[in-house]
Amino acid sequence: MTTYTRPITRMTLGLSAVALAAGLGTGTLGSASTAHAEAPSSSNVECSSPSRVFQLRNGGTEIWYASYTGLESAKPKAYAWVKAGTLPKERPGKAIAAHADGKNSVQLIVTDDDGGMRSFSFGKERRTINSGTTLATGSASKPGKYNFDHLASDGNKLYGVNGKALYVMTSVSTTKAPEGFARVEGFNNRPVAMFGNSGPGSFKLAWTDGGGDLHYSSVRNTGTGWKEQSRTAVKDFSTSTSIASPGGNVTLRKSGNTTARTMVDPVDGRGETSTMSKSSAPASGGMSAVPTTCTVELPATKPNTTNEGRAFDYFVAKGYSKVQSAGIVGNLMQESGVDPTRSQEPTGPGRGIAQWSVGDRWDALKTYASSKGKSATSLELQLDFIVHELNTYPAFGKSDLKKATTIERATIVFQNKYEICGDCHQVTRVKYAEQAYDKFA
Repeated sequence: MTTYTRPITRMTLGLSAVALAAGLGTGTLGSASTAHAEAPSSSNVECSSPSRVFQLRNGGTEIWYASYTGLESAKPKAYAWVKAGTLPKERPGKAIAAHADGKNSVQLIVTDDDGGMRSFSFGKERRTINSGTTLATGSASKPGKYNFDHLASDGNKLYGVNGKALYVMTSVSTTKAPEGFARVEGFNNRPVAMFGNSGPGSFKLAWTDGGGDLHYSSVRNTGTGWKEQSRTAVKDFSTSTSIASPGGNVTLRKSGNTTARTMVDPVDGRGETSTMSKSSAPASGGMSAVPTTCTVELPATKPNTTNEGRAFDYFVAKGYSKVQSAGIVGNLMQESGVDPTRSQEPTGPGRGIAQWSVGDRWDALKTYASSKGKSATSLELQLDFIVHELNTYPAFGKSDLKKATTIERATIVFQNKYEICGDCHQVTRVKYAEQAYDKFA
């Protein structure tokens, strides 16, 4: 089919921190046309246990620990930092990430200058390091691949940054190095602080840049490799090197000689901020919190009112996954901007959201519309017709589409099997699909 090309627009989402205490900066709020009703606050964040935070100190030879309670309340409490254990001076740690939360212990991952990786068990009762296991080694002459400036966990995957390169690690265990290790395409930044974000949505990684701006990143396996898409959430959020998240879109950061707790939503861009006692302030340098301690229950979302959003919701309701629905919508955005009245310019045969050709499938659509007693230029009718064709004609790719597990694959299947376009602008279609997923999923 012919295509209707429109400029790609990257969604820019804002984040505001409502400062409840003097001296805390707030970011510049952007606009976001999303379906979320309101952002996390103390009324819809729940933390299952004390939030445990860890930090390397004294040149990486010591692991320090602090806990925070009531992070979901208006007045959270902090407890003083204490030393939990030491590392050999000949092999100090460089970056640390709290990864897995067990009944009696927390798994910590520590990497070093030689590119090695170790797993440590922190005992909750005694608040000390119980044991450590070497997962990978390196040396000055033959460094390993885990020489990271920053390390973060979302409770499932590990993320590491070396210079401006971002790496993702999967299948992390306590006994061996991660089974998956890959460089992420699309990332070319040098974070000042980095932390996992285990809240709802696809933005599982967050980081700040040299100017103090806060960004959220979505890191996905596209089937052909890992790719990153980031959003600048707020300007002038913090220049601190000490920022962590216990989950639920809650952040903890060093703010002068105190700790600031901020509840944020990377989509809606609103939140609450408060400070805690001076004794709670971490030292300067990377820190990491158990990433799954807090969860957030977002209020019910309002129905999507844009044509893109209505189309996405329609295909999800018809049994397609959110990934597959995004792939379909990305194609329709490229074809017509999801405008059911669109005609191919200037005098081409394409019509409707999928640019069906006059004299062929557009005529079939008009016959279908007549049988249903609906207008051929109705969005709902055209969405029905897409499902009708997918269900009726196997060649249009329903089977392959239902097997797609990545946005890129779903987009390409619908492009090649259903749209059957000439100059497809595949990269643009995938970008539109990713935007649709981030906005509506």
